Order: sequence, then structure tokens, then C-alpha cells
Amino acid sequence: MDINYNIISLIDTVALIQSLVFGIFLIFKHKQNRPSLFLGLFLLTYSTDLVTSILFDTGIIYQNTSLLFLPINFYFLTIPFLYLYTRALLKPIRSKPTMLLLFSLGGLELAFFMWLFFLPSGQKEKLVQSSSFQDYYEYYQLTSIAFSIGLLVLIIRLISQYKRRMLDFYSNIVPKRLRWLQIVAYIIIAYDLISVVSIVQWELPFGKTLYNLLTFGNLFFVYWITISGIRQKRIQLPDEMTSPDNSTPAPQPQNNDSEKYDEIYNHISQNKLFKQAELNLPDLAQELNLPRRELSRLINQHYGDNYNKFINQFRIEEAKIYLTNPDFNYLNMSGIADEVGFSSKATFFTAFKNSTGMSPGQFKKKAQKPDF
Repeated sequence: MDINYNIISLIDTVALIQSLVFGIFLIFKHKQNRPSLFLGLFLLTYSTDLVTSILFDTGIIYQNTSLLFLPINFYFLTIPFLYLYTRALLKPIRSKPTMLLLFSLGGLELAFFMWLFFLPSGQKEKLVQSSSFQDYYEYYQLTSIAFSIGLLVLIIRLISQYKRRMLDFYSNIVPKRLRWLQIVAYIIIAYDLISVVSIVQWELPFGKTLYNLLTFGNLFFVYWITISGIRQKRIQLPDEMTSPDNSTPAPQPQNNDSEKYDEIYNHISQNKLFKQAELNLPDLAQELNLPRRELSRLINQHYGDNYNKFINQFRIEEAKIYLTNPDFNYLNMSGIADEVGFSSKATFFTAFKNSTGMSPGQFKKKAQKPDF
């Protein structure tokens, strides 16, 4: 058999081996971290697409038509595994109908390709050359891509909802822990859209160069997913955050809302409550003798942002006093962060720069100028 080895097929082979090894590693690691089982299965099913690319790039598939329709297409399983991984990170998966739906589509896909694979070679060649079959196959590919993109959008929404809830609950957090997973979802969506262009046979500028770049990028993509997955810990959300506050009905706007908000603001400011690094929404609600949902509504409505930014703004204004008053020159940045209620220097720097457009150090230097 004359095999056409080339740099692209070699890179795909390395990426395939890498995906298989990392996928198996994560599956065996799932006893310590259950979500890693789904990430491992995602990598395994993701790697099967590389087999098809290798067979075509090396010309093997053209010389051995019995390999046509290998039952290794998991377009309806790969992204569902990534979706289940995201769900498992954030909360236990208890929805059996959801699991059944996701796996039933993948099962039907596998059964279909197994039937095609065991057809006689001559019949498979006729199918490949049939224009009607090619049309149906294109519909299948486009449907699977639409299905995948829909799940990827759900992944992005799940993570965005998690971030919003964290920022509405905690005053000392910069939720970057799942940013890598959102980036993965966006990258796969971009790849899927490029695949759509290829399927409908639109000409892409620099198409060959783009394909080569994607092949090289895939090698690092798989490695990055694995390392990020190993580092990613399961997120344990507190009961107060995962369960709604049903002790009171949903709060409605009142005529005296502005007065209530002013009282809240003044109480926090006068009693320096923001200096408590662990101050979260339920703690503050208890201190103010207000229902949690009512407090959250008042902050969002009158401050115009989430609880995290609301409390941190008090800390930033207090930090400005420390930065501009020479009496506090004995404090370094970590000391100031600790004094005003930030849990770390990194959180302090991020919040301060987002609010003022400059770092605390830059603000201090600017404050020392005569024209400040």
C-alpha cells in the first residue's frame, strides 16, 4: 500500500495519540474528580475525527474502500460530553431525561455508521458517488454542527450565569476559574463555522493555509484543554447560593426604595462593614435585617450593578484615602488591600483598575503631583 505521509498527517497522528492518552488519563482520574470522566470522554470522541483526517491525508481511504464509513463519527456525542462536564463542575447532574436525550442521539449516530460500515465495498463506493447520498450526508453534517453550536452556546450561558451569581453573592472574588472553558467553547464554534463553509463548498481565502494552521493549532488545543482540566477543581457552591430565598415573596419596587437604599449605604459606610473580607450577601442581609432578595434588588436597582462591585466600591474609596494620606506610607499595597477588606492584592489591583482605569501605584504617584 502506497501511503502518502506528509507533515499534516504526522501532526494529526501526534494530536490523535495525545488525545487518546490524555483522555484515558482523565477517565481513570474521575474517582478523584468525577467531572474529569466527561472531559476524558470528550477528548476520546474528539480524537476520532482526527482518524478520518489521517486516512484521507495519507490516501489510505482511497486505496482501501472497506474503511469507508468507519463508525467513529461522534458528532452528536463529543460536545454533549463537554456540556455534561460543565454541568458536573457546577452542580450534580440529576436530570435523567437530559442524559437520555443526549446519549440516544449519539447512539443512533453510531448505529447508522455501523450499518454503513458493514455494507459491501462496492455498495459503499456507489453510495459515495451518489449525489443524493452526498446531499443527505451534508444535511447530517450541518445538523450535527447546529446541534453542537446550540450546546456550546448553552455552555457559555451556564458559565455566564455562574459568574453573575458569584458576583451577586460574594464581595471578594474575581471569577476566572471557568474562563478557559468559555474560550474552548468559542474556539469550537469558530471551527464549526469554518466547517460549514467547507461543507457548502464556499471558497475561503487562503483555505489551504488556514487548514494547515488549524492542524497545528489543534495539537496545542488538546494539550491546553487537558492541562486546564487537570487544574480545574469541582466548584462547591454554598447552599445559600444554589437554593433560592423562598422565605419571602419576590420583592416588588416600593415608593420608599430610595430611602431604604440610602440607609443601607450609610450603614455600610459608617460602620465600615466593607472591611470584613468575607462579607457576602446573606451576611449583609442579616446585619441589615432585610431579606436577601430584597437587598439584592435594591443594590441592583439603585447602584446599577452587582453586589461584588457595590461593596468593592466602598473599599476602593477607602483605599484612595490610604494611598493619598502620607500617614499611611508605612503600608505597602498588600497592607492597604488587607486594611480596606480585599482578600488579596490581586483582587485589590483588579477591582481598583477596573474602577479607576489605573493601578493603585499609578493612582498614588498621580496623587503626589501638585496639580492633583
